[in-house]
Amino acid sequence: MAEDVYGELADALDRLPNGFPRTSSGVEISILKRIFTPEEATLASHLGREMEPVDCIAQRIGIPAEKVKTRLTDMAKRGLVWFDERDGELWFRLAPFVVGFYESQLKNMDHEFAHLVERYLADGGAVGIMKPQPALHRVVPSQRAVKSEWILPYDDVKAIIQASRTFSLRDCICRVQQDHIGRKCNFPLKTCLSFTSRERPPRQGDISKEEALAFLDESERIGLVHTVSNVMEGLFYVCNCCGCCCGI
Repeated sequence: MAEDVYGELADALDRLPNGFPRTSSGVEISILKRIFTPEEATLASHLGREMEPVDCIAQRIGIPAEKVKTRLTDMAKRGLVWFDERDGELWFRLAPFVVGFYESQLKNMDHEFAHLVERYLADGGAVGIMKPQPALHRVVPSQRAVKSEWILPYDDVKAIIQASRTFSLRDCICRVQQDHIGRKCNFPLKTCLSFTSRERPPRQGDISKEEALAFLDESERIGLVHTVSNVMEGLFYVCNCCGCCCGI
């Protein structure tokens, strides 16, 4: 029964634009078991790509709304689902594998988990996620490499950061995972920059706007490459990638 629950979650994740392709080895099920309890997997498998209010989700799966809200709120705190607040009401949707809940697994990453991820990527996960077009990620130009008038609005990361209010910098999950399988990277770990235009309570890893802008300059100086979601609007993070660790 538990296998069926995780299989249903894997299928739900693969229906998202980011994808979570199944493999012949089934290693993706082992990955999900490391992250979700059976109850969480069951609930998550009933979510989709669109934000929905709690009452709608509860009615569909036949669980009291307060119980659904409590469980989803806890899952959202751990990055397993995404949420939004609309008119004072919480709405939820299923978070993709990447970029999504995988990046929230820094505390869970260990030798075994790192090798599960490596096997998944090698068994077809990487190709299945990265090959479809349009691409999941895109590179944005280094500010030093092009004339400023050539940078399109959706490529001007500095302008997006200038318009944001809160910023955080945390370890790169790709480099942490690669460290656990023995391929030590010489680039810094703390290079995952996220930001939002909303005010929120302070969190560990928060930095100022000035520090965020300075970090972008420094990451370019040492040779990292800015990559973001392949969208024109709604950017909320910048990965700063190297060629030795980056899964993309």
